[in-house]
Amino acid sequence: MPLVGLPLTEVCTAKSLDARILIHHFYSLKGLRIAEKRSLPCPNRLQWLAARDKLYEDIMNQAWNAEKKQFGQSFEESDVLDSAVLIMPLVFFMQASDPRFMSTLEMIMKSPERGGLTSNVRPLCAL
Repeated sequence: MPLVGLPLTEVCTAKSLDARILIHHFYSLKGLRIAEKRSLPCPNRLQWLAARDKLYEDIMNQAWNAEKKQFGQSFEESDVLDSAVLIMPLVFFMQASDPRFMSTLEMIMKSPERGGLTSNVRPLCAL
C-alpha cells in the first residue's frame, strides 16, 4: 500500500513501513519548524507534534537492529540495509555523529561481499 499520499495520522498507525516512506513523512513535518521560525499560525500544531514524536519513537524502536547495529529497510526487515537511511541527518531526524547512524553508515560502506551496499571498484581514470 503506498503511504506517501496518506495523512500522517494513518502513516503513524501503519504496521509495515519502508524506511524511505518514514523519513519522507518525518521530513514533511518541517512545516512545524517553518511555522515556529516564522511565527505563522499552526492550528494543528499539537497533532503534528504528537505524530512526529510517535513516528520518531517507532523508527528508533522498530527499524533499529541492535544485533547488527544498523537501521533496517522496514520494521519487518530491520536486518536489510537500505541507503535511504543516509538522509536521516539531512532532514534533522538524528545527528550524523549519532553512534547508531555512524554504525549504519559503516555497514552501508562495506562491499556487498561483506554485507554492505557499496562497491569498491576503482574509477577508470585511476587505472
